[in-house]
Amino acid sequence: MNPTDPKRRWCWLIAVSVLLALAVSCGAEYPKAKVTVRVVDDAENPTKGAQVSTTFVRRHIFSSTKRIQQKRKTGKSGKASAFGRTSSDRVFLSAQKTGFCKTHNMPRGGAVPDAG
Repeated sequence: MNPTDPKRRWCWLIAVSVLLALAVSCGAEYPKAKVTVRVVDDAENPTKGAQVSTTFVRRHIFSSTKRIQQKRKTGKSGKASAFGRTSSDRVFLSAQKTGFCKTHNMPRGGAVPDAG
């Protein structure tokens, strides 16, 4: 197969374009996200030592969805921060501490809903 043959030139151009597009999309970075959660008690006082779980969602074109979970403990100010990259406009959070109710925005069963 001669790539300089005019009849084959379009085939080579399309093949190279597709491979280039795949290479660029695979190396693309997702947008950065920083999430800071402040955990307080019923009297609005900061809660030290609560465990905060942050889940960033990455949807891949040719593979399944990947969830990256980070766990942090709150400090004296009741705050915990997480940094990550996400392909979604949603970040899932939960906070818990012994003696308090667990709070979360993760759907039941831990399923990540489809972007809509």
